[in-house]
Amino acid sequence: MLATEFEERSGQISPDGRWLAYQSNESGRFEIWIRPFPVPGTPVKSDERWQFSTGGGRDVRWRRDGKEIFYVGLDGRLVAVPVLVEETGRAPTPGVPVTLFSVGAPILGGGTALPWYSVTSDGRFLVADPTQPPVAVPVKVLLNWK
Repeated sequence: MLATEFEERSGQISPDGRWLAYQSNESGRFEIWIRPFPVPGTPVKSDERWQFSTGGGRDVRWRRDGKEIFYVGLDGRLVAVPVLVEETGRAPTPGVPVTLFSVGAPILGGGTALPWYSVTSDGRFLVADPTQPPVAVPVKVLLNWK
């Protein structure tokens, strides 16, 4: 995703297309960061990034209006953090984080590109139940058909 010496993943572009929220292990553990999403022809400085989690974080999602992000803390709790943007529009800062509820561990393990929770347009959460075992689905393959 990003060309750095760290591991960055699970990027999510803000609804207005201006910001990229992602997780990075730059601090020694995965945390949530926000940086400008590059506009073609406009360089992005490598130091233009802001840390939005403090106790570890993964699986970031944006609220539909872009004024808040959600992520899962290392304790398995979903956290909401307001995204405050200064008047110049260039530097977002985190508001006060609020722990919402426990979601546990993702079904497919951390760091997958597959979404296991989502935020609906009306602010509700859809969360896969990690206590339910995956169900095998039969697959039929037709060979040599014309």
